[in-house]
Amino acid sequence: SEAEVMGQNVKMLMPHDIAEQHDGYLQNHLDGQPGRIIGIGPREVTGQHKDGHHFALELAVSEMRHEDKVFFIGSLRDISLRKATEQQFLNTIEDLYTAQSALDATADSVFLIDPVAMRFIQANKTAVDTLGYSQSELLSLGPHDIKPNTSREELKQLFDKLCRTGTSDELFTRHQRKDVSAFPVDIRLSPMENNDGSHTIVAVGRDVTERRQTEKELAYRQALLVEAQQIARLGSWEWIIASGEIVWTDEVYSIFGHAPQSFTATYERFLQAIHPEDVGKVTKAVQEGLEGKDDDEK
Repeated sequence: SEAEVMGQNVKMLMPHDIAEQHDGYLQNHLDGQPGRIIGIGPREVTGQHKDGHHFALELAVSEMRHEDKVFFIGSLRDISLRKATEQQFLNTIEDLYTAQSALDATADSVFLIDPVAMRFIQANKTAVDTLGYSQSELLSLGPHDIKPNTSREELKQLFDKLCRTGTSDELFTRHQRKDVSAFPVDIRLSPMENNDGSHTIVAVGRDVTERRQTEKELAYRQALLVEAQQIARLGSWEWIIASGEIVWTDEVYSIFGHAPQSFTATYERFLQAIHPEDVGKVTKAVQEGLEGKDDDEK
């Protein structure tokens, strides 16, 4: 539930072996070291469900800075169904006509690409509908024809590398429709070796226009909140009692005369900012709050 996760470290959603490294990744990023996830587009990771089972997730993390404060905006998507669809597709690729009906039922665009001729071999219904071409029109084109900012040679070099190494790659890019309008896409490219030793590139993509817009709106609203608190001289803070973690907004620091985020907030530091004559009242009110007493019971 929302109450169970609000205020908790995001690593609670990760398997133990990954969670142990999470805080280190954030610190490395803040220290200026090359990022592995933050700001470089979506990446497939493993998530941990509340009941303990693991499942495939797509994670995208972006950074927003406002004055001296750093915010991280994370977007998660359960891709278990997509991964299952990809695997089903790869397992049944030799029987394209049988696989086609399954592919047409998925929300993802799926393309088969000849990396030598640089032409589409097959595309599912979602790909056809999303790009606005007919099936025959699309199969007369190549991947460079729907990527306005990437040349044929650049794509061919990427496909050659994937076929040579046998590895997959994930990209955030833009596709161009028949009407020349463009839209953001997350795409996964996987090489498949055919019986004759040649290769086919399997591309699975999804239109992420809505997700990108949501991320922008969240960042904008957070910036408005920070600005509103500055104007009203109103700060807010959260106290995660179970872990002892306290989070102050920048304005709380300013109200108490400190530079924003100049130290790690704690309950003890909060009490130090209270006038000595009022500390007893504050601690008593906090204790009664923890005991669940309302004003009528005090």
